[in-house]
Amino acid sequence: MFNNLIKIVFIFYWSILTTAFSQEICLMPPAGPPGIFNKELSQSYQNLLNLPLEKSEPDELLEPAQINGAWKALIILIDFPDYRWFHQNDSNFPNSDSLYTPEHFDQMLFSLSTYRHPGSLSVYTGSMRDFYLENSYGQFDITGVVTRWYTAPESLAFYVNRDKMSGTADDYGFGAYPNNVKRLVEEAIELADADVDFSQFDNNQDGVVDALFVVHAGPGAEEIYTKNFPAHFNYLWSHKSSIKPQTRDGVLISGYTLEPENGTIGVFCHEFGHALGLPDLYDTDGSSEGIGEWGLMSSGGWCHRKGDPLGTSPSHFTAWSKAKLGWLTPINLTTNLTGVVIPPVETNPVAYRLWRNGENTTEYFLIENRQNLGFDQGLTRRQKDFDQPDPSGLIIYHIDATGHQNDELHRRIDVEEATPYMDSLKIVEQLDLRRNIPMHQFLFNGNRGDNGDPFPGFSSISFDARSFTGDRTRDTFNDESIPNSRDNQGVPTFVAIENIKIADKN
Repeated sequence: MFNNLIKIVFIFYWSILTTAFSQEICLMPPAGPPGIFNKELSQSYQNLLNLPLEKSEPDELLEPAQINGAWKALIILIDFPDYRWFHQNDSNFPNSDSLYTPEHFDQMLFSLSTYRHPGSLSVYTGSMRDFYLENSYGQFDITGVVTRWYTAPESLAFYVNRDKMSGTADDYGFGAYPNNVKRLVEEAIELADADVDFSQFDNNQDGVVDALFVVHAGPGAEEIYTKNFPAHFNYLWSHKSSIKPQTRDGVLISGYTLEPENGTIGVFCHEFGHALGLPDLYDTDGSSEGIGEWGLMSSGGWCHRKGDPLGTSPSHFTAWSKAKLGWLTPINLTTNLTGVVIPPVETNPVAYRLWRNGENTTEYFLIENRQNLGFDQGLTRRQKDFDQPDPSGLIIYHIDATGHQNDELHRRIDVEEATPYMDSLKIVEQLDLRRNIPMHQFLFNGNRGDNGDPFPGFSSISFDARSFTGDRTRDTFNDESIPNSRDNQGVPTFVAIENIKIADKN
């Protein structure tokens, strides 16, 4: 029998400085696999992500933001004259029971340890508030106010502004003002003004509303994206962005997040992560998976327990994200250690930073023990869909502030997968596989994380890449292992983690 502890030996000179970048538009990744993006769909998504909507600020090194205490968020509900919240005539989104009342959103987002999402097999799935309390180790509590449903003056199609199936700036609500989401958000604020005191949502007394969620009637394009092409062009895509600042009740309103009527907590948690300052960690050009489902700010917002709806058990933030928010301080190792026991990060704010000589650099390794506990019981969708064991073990991240999530060879944050795949005598990590290579599509079908990613890794992988075989003997990570601990220039770091194993209960 085993418990959830990971036992390892550190041998080297090894080191946390967090990095982040800001984006004007931050998108929820599509619901995605199981399934393969076709070329047309992938190009559409790439066009959307590359839109020059607003200026992007350069990458910066940032100290961890201190996000703690109690925050209050505002949720404004808005539908359309031709698409009401109690609609019954959308084949892509049946809604005959008028489920999405203000009370539904209040329970889904702000209840405490009692929420069960409709249609779930699990007795308890958890709210957004539960998710943030768990991830912050009780340091951050989000509550809020949900308005009644308001009706926008224009049709849904007016704000979507679809003129063709092209994936251009005229789709998903990202077109030119006023036919776009920004106008919809302005109208939502105007409609709610008589009922809402906006000043109560300035949580840090800086004169700015901190957390505004705008929930629109209908599904999100990111969900329909892989279900019914080209119908997804008829809907709005969930995202975080900002409008021209408005003043209400003595405070400025600018930043907002947009979510769909049928959104589960994964969408809300992901977009709120952007509101707190976190970047996307998936591959935003759609060619691979970034860190996959190993973090909420990648595709982890779609995770769920088996038999439950998508996004009802989103995966934890990575240790990198938690460090940026001030919920976890990685231990910077400068000497050799043996017999190190790492507890599960889901319940203990413990992670280690490793680099040569303990240098305070922008490139380093960050490790954490991930187990199927709490909201991480949703890890990973691939394992559940193929009826394989839930993944758990030591996750090793390679951090490099000079990298980019779109670059498979030089990511900002990369998962060093313990059980990689041999492709034509070349080592390939499954999360880095390209969707436009037929063999990769056949073997991995859009891999967003599996039981071969954590250490200790398996000795081999099945031909169809759906399962792993042999013992978990890949228990070493150093300059010569596969994968290895060299830096992104191929220079040895002398970082070595050896004898990685699951600790016995005794």
